Amino acid sequence: MQPQAFVTLTYPPHFLSTATTIKSYFDHHPKLPVVVIVDDTNITRIPGCVTEFVEWSDYIKDCEDLYGSLNQTCRIVRLSQTDLIPSKNITLFPSWLRQQMVKLYMDHLLPDLESWFFSDGDMFFFDTTPAATPYSYVTGYDPAWISYVADTLKIDPAVVKHTSAVQTQDDITVSNPPWRLMSAAVLKGLRTYVEQIHSVEFIQYHFNYAKSHNGVHCTWSEWELIELYQSRVLNQSTQLEFCPPMQFRQQPPEKCLPFTISMCNLPAEQNMGRDWFESLGVPVSDQHWQKICKIKK
Repeated sequence: MQPQAFVTLTYPPHFLSTATTIKSYFDHHPKLPVVVIVDDTNITRIPGCVTEFVEWSDYIKDCEDLYGSLNQTCRIVRLSQTDLIPSKNITLFPSWLRQQMVKLYMDHLLPDLESWFFSDGDMFFFDTTPAATPYSYVTGYDPAWISYVADTLKIDPAVVKHTSAVQTQDDITVSNPPWRLMSAAVLKGLRTYVEQIHSVEFIQYHFNYAKSHNGVHCTWSEWELIELYQSRVLNQSTQLEFCPPMQFRQQPPEKCLPFTISMCNLPAEQNMGRDWFESLGVPVSDQHWQKICKIKK
């Protein structure tokens, strides 16, 4: 299965980071059409410094201009304007959970695609990514994650392992690096399976789960759900590739482990510095930088 497009997901705190995600990916991979899914549900009340909010009325146009200037064919999909996701209630989730749900409904947003390479909009690619599904050893997760996946898929919790003491690929059930080849057929099958065994709409199931876990305090792994559905429900044998979890913490490191590094640990894009984005060929206007410096993740 070959990707038909490169797809990424962004929101205002990742405005510049998403540009570096696109540019760095195509430094190492053949050109593909680009689709940027924009979470623009609260662009008039973006969290800012202290208790202030930042309004970004031209955000969509700025996204179109910036991502369209990167020498790739690019189209923007606005989350606030789509009616392809059932109930439209996806916009009611807190941003962290909303963006995870978007990934689980991504085929609704990309009806013309059967497969695509997806990356979160805060990744930096240092090399060509492997064709296999990336994974990394994960420790310290909330036990509720295990309960969520096991309950959702009706599988034995014992097969959901969050440990670094993994001996074989058969033991790996966490696949958290936020980039991989995705399939519309798998997403459709996952939602249908969950709806059949729980007798409730997929998105409503997650609303109920979030409500029972105090809303914003609950969490789940979209990647773990997808990978466990494939391996434990579909009984598909998936080739895996180890990808060490690496994050920017203050400044971009000079060296890191392949294949990617995540900027998600930074409190805001201003910690990267304007010069760093510009050194990568990402244009940064004074107006945009002033806006970025006011936004808090």
